[in-house]
Amino acid sequence: MGLYGARTVLTARSGPAFSSAKLIGPNDLQEPSVSAFAEPDLPLSARGSQRHKDLIAAALRVLVRDGHHAVTLRAVSVEANASHGSVNYYFGSRSALMCALAEDVCRRIANNITLVTPKLVKCADDPDRFATVLAEHNIKYMVNDHAMGMAITELSLAGSRDQELGSVLVKWGKTHARLMRDSFLKLGSRDPDLDYAFVLNCVSGLIMAQLAIPRRDFEARILQPSLLRLVRAIASEKPDNRAGEIS
Repeated sequence: MGLYGARTVLTARSGPAFSSAKLIGPNDLQEPSVSAFAEPDLPLSARGSQRHKDLIAAALRVLVRDGHHAVTLRAVSVEANASHGSVNYYFGSRSALMCALAEDVCRRIANNITLVTPKLVKCADDPDRFATVLAEHNIKYMVNDHAMGMAITELSLAGSRDQELGSVLVKWGKTHARLMRDSFLKLGSRDPDLDYAFVLNCVSGLIMAQLAIPRRDFEARILQPSLLRLVRAIASEKPDNRAGEIS
């Protein structure tokens, strides 16, 4: 569904266990557009632009296969069958390489979100259907697309130790939240950015466990029931629903 930023700490909607948690929210950093990081800063020819994309693709393969610690300029040069000097020319440092990789992955996430939001808006009056659509979306783009699920997990872990990378993830998390905002507003959320972050972090934890230890019928037995509980709780805050409860 998205990636809210490696330095996001989940704030529960209620309960003493999370009373001291702090959420780095959507207003903490300036918001980039979906295409903000589409191209490198270097003035590149068409051939150079393609080479840059090939190196990012190679870095993604290393990240997914070997983990974030294995992503180095030298490892990417070997994976891409390129010289170390070439990789250094395009990125300059491991940190810059990781940030460029994160920007590529986060832009893909944003594009995927734009595919599901019209469906969510359309069914926002039906919380159960809303939860089902969310579950199907996350299964498609984070479980069935194993590489994307692993990339998100590895980047989140890496970002927790790298301030520059963490800032990239938080910025893109703001964009992802903005793209989901109307859907959650129509669902009944009084704080759509916070509710999106809450749902996202819950889903990410469940999917991370699924990637580590695959369970049979994960969508039907675990993910969808969990989303149902979360979505129904958010929808219950809608003014007309609360009026019904009071009466």
